[in-house]
Amino acid sequence: GNNNHSGTFTCGTGTVNYKGTAQQVRSSTYNNLTISGSNNKTLQGDITVGGAANFTAGALVLNGFTLNLDGTTTVTAGTITGSATSSLSIVSSSNAAMTLPNINAGLLNLTLNKTGTTRTVALGGALSVSGTLTLTSGALQLGAFDLTQTNSTAIAGAPFSNTNMVETNGTGSLIRSANVTNESFN
Repeated sequence: GNNNHSGTFTCGTGTVNYKGTAQQVRSSTYNNLTISGSNNKTLQGDITVGGAANFTAGALVLNGFTLNLDGTTTVTAGTITGSATSSLSIVSSSNAAMTLPNINAGLLNLTLNKTGTTRTVALGGALSVSGTLTLTSGALQLGAFDLTQTNSTAIAGAPFSNTNMVETNGTGSLIRSANVTNESFN
């Protein structure tokens, strides 16, 4: 069922698994979170996953809120459904590389701050960002997927380096709008 209790939810060391059909996902901080089962799991507010975010089936619908991934991801199936008002923030010191599930319908903002020995985050599908793309630390690997920044706002987080960049490590491209007043590609 839906996790819509009004009491205090204190996340310990366990895993919360949303495995039903259509479910509401409570705004909270989770240690480990698994999205499984069929249909949509819809956020009711911002959430933070401090440990492992596991995507095995169904779709995590951001619903205009922010998903904060502060640990690792495992993707066997399943997707994230964003929107023009939804955001994703990755602030992880995990030493493991991270792969995102396919993110449908784009995002407003995407923030990458991946530290640790392996600082890579790989896209799981083509992605469109309509707001701010912030690269504080880590490499956003495109692989076979395009990353489209649909506005002319400069990519935040400079200076860029071999550990802080968009990496076109396959057939995917970085596609960015530009205008006359913002001619630099930074």
